[in-house]
Amino acid sequence: MTTKDKKPSAGKKRSTVVVAPDRGTRARGTNQAFARAQSVRARQKELIANSPRHTRAKWVIILVIIALLACLGIWTTRLYYQAKNNLQTTTVLADKIKQIYSTDYQDSAQKKIDKKKKAKAYSPDKMLLMDNPYGTNTMSLYAYFTTSSPAAVTYSISTPDDKSYPTFTRAVHQNQSYQTSHEFSIIGLIPATKNLITFTISYEDGHRETHTYTQIMGNLWGTEPSRLSTTVTRRMTAESKSLSGQLDQGLYFVSGTGVNARNYTYLYDSSGVLRAELPMPNNHGTSLKIRNGLLYFVSDYTQVCAMNNLGKLVSISTTPSTYQINNDFDFDNQGNILVIASDKSQADTNNLILKINPVTGVSREYINFSTLLKDYRKNARSYSLSDGSSKNSTSASENLWSWLELNSIQYIPGGSLLVSSRETSTIMKISLGKGQKDNSAHLLYLLGPHQIWDTTTYADFVYSRDGSFSSHAGQHSVFQMDDGWAKAWISNQNTSAASADKKIKSLSNSDHLVGMFNNNYGYSPTIPDLDWAETVPGVSTASKGNFSKYRSYFTLYRVSEKAKTYSQIMRFSVPYSPLYSNAQIITLDTAQRASSNTGTVSSTVSDSSGPLVILMNSAQQKTWGLYDSRGRLLQRFTAGGDIKMTGEVTFFTGNNFYFDLHEG
Repeated sequence: MTTKDKKPSAGKKRSTVVVAPDRGTRARGTNQAFARAQSVRARQKELIANSPRHTRAKWVIILVIIALLACLGIWTTRLYYQAKNNLQTTTVLADKIKQIYSTDYQDSAQKKIDKKKKAKAYSPDKMLLMDNPYGTNTMSLYAYFTTSSPAAVTYSISTPDDKSYPTFTRAVHQNQSYQTSHEFSIIGLIPATKNLITFTISYEDGHRETHTYTQIMGNLWGTEPSRLSTTVTRRMTAESKSLSGQLDQGLYFVSGTGVNARNYTYLYDSSGVLRAELPMPNNHGTSLKIRNGLLYFVSDYTQVCAMNNLGKLVSISTTPSTYQINNDFDFDNQGNILVIASDKSQADTNNLILKINPVTGVSREYINFSTLLKDYRKNARSYSLSDGSSKNSTSASENLWSWLELNSIQYIPGGSLLVSSRETSTIMKISLGKGQKDNSAHLLYLLGPHQIWDTTTYADFVYSRDGSFSSHAGQHSVFQMDDGWAKAWISNQNTSAASADKKIKSLSNSDHLVGMFNNNYGYSPTIPDLDWAETVPGVSTASKGNFSKYRSYFTLYRVSEKAKTYSQIMRFSVPYSPLYSNAQIITLDTAQRASSNTGTVSSTVSDSSGPLVILMNSAQQKTWGLYDSRGRLLQRFTAGGDIKMTGEVTFFTGNNFYFDLHEG
């Protein structure tokens, strides 16, 4: 029986199987069959490649590859920015900054500028603009040009790609109101964006012209936020005409502690917008003071610098390596710098005053408190609070001895110093002696807990409290007001006093006002037997954790050197900060401006000075506020981001330095 092959079912195709011939077949001359097989196989591949299913698979694979590449890019970018903030990057920046704070770097920068200035003529429409040539302000531009006739210059900075930033407008400070040569530093630029700078040239004859330049700024060196959180109270709004108009022209110098020890100084405007970044060595001081047109600050543990308004370091004074400069400084009547310091060969910390001649750079030990207060020192326990540890901590250094811990200094005209000792919660006034010679200093008075001094030979120097009030504890930024400043304060207080019995009496010749940031922190490991709760009722002992239930204070005393007493004439609460912090009195009179010295106030203010505003910086809560003369909050700023602490904050008008507040 013969069996026939079945026909294929309708609608179905036969499957074709192609078998490539082996080598033996090809060797026997079947090349033609092999070629046909290869042709059929190629046709199969083409049909499969053009099938919808394969096309979709191909695009899926492509999209997966694109997604993987995107993820890889994001991951790489993230690693880059992490690396940017790691210790290695910080070390590179620290080395670069160290070079900036040297005479060689500053001289080299000046030569480059001078060479460009000589190369050709610069006019308002073709200015010489250089990005941060001296290295001292990463958000600045150096500008130079000349005009055919004397003129004044104003500039405005806006950010067309981000309208949320307010326009920054300032009149440039010049040696004369109108001049033909114009050389200045432009500050107020916004990082990592396009800045539109509009210059207005105002000539003596009334003619004006404008010129616009575009500058794209790079990234910040530090990790500080470009904006602060700000709160404006109703009272500030109600008094805007007399207060905010003048405050808007000012800037806030913020000596902040950032991540990886990037402890730079920042300038924020009244809107909380970052306007300048001054990169400094990791161990820089917190105080900045203006004197004779120069900005002075401690730039390292052994270095004090003076910077001009162009950003150039015109003076770099270096102390002997055995000393370590700390905390605050001030100027005496001869222009010498008096700075708190330590001798690294000794265990004692922050117990010395060095005198530095800023012209010659020569420095020497001026006052040694270990000798001046040796009867107290011999009974103080050897323990350090330099790391801010609590009484339950065992991490304090065994090699340091903070039995005194000076943290602020003010030179008083006539030859005396007002200093603050955090460890003893005592304010000390020191006479510099006849002729203010070295080693002639002696104690004038002590303001603080008498229990600390009762068993020493200095008990008679402790002034008595006149009235019922809790004394200060752990204070910072102590200052004395006399003459015009004191009279202006009293005038402001009496003008706003609700009743006659709250008015302040005028000061006699032996009276003065002493104010401070009263941290209200009572703990001293070098005086372990002292009962702080009994000594200062209401004092706080917390140095870590939640600070919301504790308060620090602005405290103002009336000190009578004749009666040897002190009374409290004002106190109001501020956010709690057990360590660091500062206070500053700001006068808003347009004729007389507050100096940039935090705590250190001038005695040249007239009786008719305008409103007084109090700046209180709670360092460990990264916030500072402006208060009126009755202690009512006007405005508050809070730093977020990677700022760990606002070590010191100073209101700075910039008048007669960067700016002229009154154009023309």
